Amino acid sequence: MRDDLYEIHKLLYLYCEALDQGDFDAMAELFRHARFVTPGDAPPVVADPAAIVAMYRSYTRIYPQTGTPGTRHVVANPIIDIADDGLSSTCRSYIVVFQGIEDFPLQPVVAGRNLDRFEKVDGRWRYAEREILSEHFGDLSRHMLREFGPDTAQRSQAAHRTAGEER
Repeated sequence: MRDDLYEIHKLLYLYCEALDQGDFDAMAELFRHARFVTPGDAPPVVADPAAIVAMYRSYTRIYPQTGTPGTRHVVANPIIDIADDGLSSTCRSYIVVFQGIEDFPLQPVVAGRNLDRFEKVDGRWRYAEREILSEHFGDLSRHMLREFGPDTAQRSQAAHRTAGEER
């Protein structure tokens, strides 16, 4: 039997791998059953991989020579708590996005936290919710296709708080 912690870690890493390969379809499929909340002006997306793909394509620069964004997403310090019944868990982790392309030396471009909830269904772990909190911003000029930074993150947090109050 596979170890629960291993399976949850694997989901964290599959997200990073898919993004760095420019495979937004594979990344979005991880959230087929999840509420997905991102910083910026995008509304929360619920269980809609096509909407997640469209959102990422609308703001992530893909370089034609590689078909990727030229990034490395690194997830670190995951703190995973599995519920006593073994059917749900939470995870807090740090995320740092590095980017390095031909005329842009390797450097961190954004860092923050991921707040995740997972559920175990039919013996398999899957995302139930992801909230991305971007907190530190570097030079995003080669990574993003539209405005993204502290101002959009603050607007997003205010909007999500308001949406949470309406629930």
